[in-house]
Amino acid sequence: FFSCLTMENQWQPQPDRLTQIVDVLRNGSNPDPAVQQALSASLSKLRDKPDYNMYLCFIFAYKQESFFVRTCAGIVLKNNLVQGFMTSRELNYIKFHSVSVLGDPECSVRRTAGSLITTLLAITGFYCWDGILQFLCGLLDNEDKNVVDGAFHALSLICEDHFKKLDSAETGHALNFLLPKFLSFFQKETVEFRKYAVSCILMCISSLPAPLVSHIDIIVQGLLFLGNDSCVQIRQKVITAFIILSENPKGMSLIQGYIPQLVELILRCMQDSDEDLALSATEFWRVISGYPELCTGALINFLPMILPVLLNKMTFSENELMSLQAEEDINVPDRPQDVNPVLWSRDADDDENDFSDWNIRKCASEAMDYLSRPFFFESPALLNILFPLIEVHLGQEEWIRKESSILALGCVAVGQLRHIQPFLPTIIPFLMDHLNHPRPLVRSISCWTLSRYSSWIIKQDDKDKYSHRLITELLRRLSTERNKEVQRAACTALASICESAVHEITPYAHAILGEFAKALGYFQKKNLYALYYAIGAISEAMGNQLQEEQYLSLLLPPIMQKWSALLPDDPDVFPILNCFHHIATATGTSFLPCGKHIFEGCFTMMQKTMTELKSYENRLTDEPPETDFLICALNFVAGLVDAFKTESHHLLQPNFLNLLLEVIKIITPGFCDSSYALIGTLARNCPAFLAPKIDDIVTTLLKSCLQYRSQEPDISSVSLWALGEIVTGFGIPQNPPSGFPNSRETILPFLEPIFKRAVEIIKDEEEELLEPCVLVIARIAFLIPQHIGPYIESVLELFCSKIHEMLQINEKEEALKGLIAVVSLKPEMVLEKFPLFCNVLGSYDGNDVSLRNAIGNLLTQYKTIVPENNWTMAISQLSETVQGRMKADYHL
Repeated sequence: FFSCLTMENQWQPQPDRLTQIVDVLRNGSNPDPAVQQALSASLSKLRDKPDYNMYLCFIFAYKQESFFVRTCAGIVLKNNLVQGFMTSRELNYIKFHSVSVLGDPECSVRRTAGSLITTLLAITGFYCWDGILQFLCGLLDNEDKNVVDGAFHALSLICEDHFKKLDSAETGHALNFLLPKFLSFFQKETVEFRKYAVSCILMCISSLPAPLVSHIDIIVQGLLFLGNDSCVQIRQKVITAFIILSENPKGMSLIQGYIPQLVELILRCMQDSDEDLALSATEFWRVISGYPELCTGALINFLPMILPVLLNKMTFSENELMSLQAEEDINVPDRPQDVNPVLWSRDADDDENDFSDWNIRKCASEAMDYLSRPFFFESPALLNILFPLIEVHLGQEEWIRKESSILALGCVAVGQLRHIQPFLPTIIPFLMDHLNHPRPLVRSISCWTLSRYSSWIIKQDDKDKYSHRLITELLRRLSTERNKEVQRAACTALASICESAVHEITPYAHAILGEFAKALGYFQKKNLYALYYAIGAISEAMGNQLQEEQYLSLLLPPIMQKWSALLPDDPDVFPILNCFHHIATATGTSFLPCGKHIFEGCFTMMQKTMTELKSYENRLTDEPPETDFLICALNFVAGLVDAFKTESHHLLQPNFLNLLLEVIKIITPGFCDSSYALIGTLARNCPAFLAPKIDDIVTTLLKSCLQYRSQEPDISSVSLWALGEIVTGFGIPQNPPSGFPNSRETILPFLEPIFKRAVEIIKDEEEELLEPCVLVIARIAFLIPQHIGPYIESVLELFCSKIHEMLQINEKEEALKGLIAVVSLKPEMVLEKFPLFCNVLGSYDGNDVSLRNAIGNLLTQYKTIVPENNWTMAISQLSETVQGRMKADYHL
């Protein structure tokens, strides 16, 4: 093992240079920024000197200096390892001395040595340091506790950084000897050693390597033993280990026989005084709920133990109650830390959590929700246990017990709806009565729980008793409530009702929109975000009915006033733009006058951010700009274009296209997702606007989809999607608006380069890129099948297979139309893969009549040209479902 101990390890430093470097490192203890800056400059100058890293290693390894100087030298050395090339002479010197100090009396030196060892292994690999793992493992038997500590720390870092290699040929499948050694430390007296042992096991669990599986019973039994450890950190790691095992179905199957002991351990840790441990243990139930058969089987007998603990944990703690707002606070401005606007994306509509910090109450509530779901189709076993517990809580004088019981009723609303329905005629009026409870938190949770049953409430025939009363009460909470938390809960509940009711909300629309319009004038900032979400929800529910003047005249003046008051860099633009998107989608061109005003604001946001980006790139400013505003503006403009369709040209102007060209050249995942999506949306709805710059646009997209296909496949995927939208949008015959060129003629020269690029990428068989490539190829094939037939033959099998796997019916239809267009010109191209081809066509079950006719005609044509025995063989390879569809739909 010490073969690296050659002449270079006998190297000795020059005293003057050694003193110079030590003096620099000593200044590292001075926190003054000016001193630290000077230290960094001095180290940079020394870096170019001969044997600089050897000097650092010498200072680190030998004990003449203080532990602080030695540790600093080791940290600088590690950074140099990461950042730059070192000679084999330097690497060998560092290897030797990093292991030589593993037993150093100073803990910080031992820690740094372990960090150096794992960093060296990342650079050189295990082949170039043969025997290092066996050596470290051997040190664990040393009588010196410092040596054991240093070796164990190094092994824990190696397990963390290189766990995949520990069961590979490169390390000689080191887990075979490491795992038994780690397990032997589970019962050692020294707490740190037990902690290291379970940490090392923990790092290896996620991938379930073969040696771990073969030791699983010993490991589980050892972990259960450590679940009673006096050290809370060890108990925390034990819970984490069981959660990681449970998240993997194979791991769950391995520990399923230990469910009784595991339930006992989890419940005990849930009730531990350490909040972090209790929270981690509670997370276990969310994971185990993902195994319905286990829940309704082995776990069902433990529900009488589990549910009372969960219900108790759903009660507010004293600390939580102390941190909550005053009972009457609607006139108190929100603190900045209470408000957290989220970057808007058209695909993300989740409303904000009531509390920003995850805690055991929320975790237990989530666990109750998820645990109830596997029992949806089972007997009401869970409800039979939970209801008596809730009744006991409701009967107690403490209002926090009543609040947690109402919370529990909301948590089981989805999973137990089938079983709880007979009780809802009693429960729902009870909850509505509690909307007027003297405690704000009871009123708030009653709003939330009622929202969970909104789909049932809306369907009831007795509107006065249910939906009318509920909406009236919630609107009253908006107008008369003195507590912001209750206001927000009522607003969110109204949003849920709108989402459940859809068109049934219309009779209440005028009252709801009128109250929302008033609330825009007096809600505090955080509640405004919930209000914007609710306005978006009712807009989506009403659809084009929102276009009526009686509704727009209520809603648009106050919300446009809010928009006009915002500055381009105000975070409040995120939620309000989300709201505007829903309004625009519902009202279409009726929103165009407002849309123009909002578009101008978004254009200003984009210009401002791009100017700041240029200043930063040119080093005119030190701080990078906040790019979320640019991304948000791109997302919203795409939403407007989707809403206004061909009328979008009324919004757009040449300056915007020039700016967009600059934006699409910023190649990062966040920017590309939004800028390329906007390009695709514009191409689909108003391609003529892009036509003047289509050369630059296509060139940029072609470069992105090829250049980033390996490193950033998401960028490549969205660029291919945008190219596909360009092909479709430009390829459809259209009458462009006055002043715009004909887009079909514009795109023809680019179709062949786009097609060849897609074929080139599809041959790599990168899974993430196959579907967008197939769509691009199919769309071009549909437009110019006569030109691309020879190219498509080279990828025909992969092309057909991916079409068969497509789940989105509209995309599958586009792909089939392209395939049929090419094959119809040269039927013989599919004969070698005829069964696969028949399966692709025969499995289509959509409603496009013209596509069905094309499939039927093509298959009929093949039946006349394919030998009967080949036809019979191909049909016999199809599933019974596909064979039945071909007989029923195509009489074949």
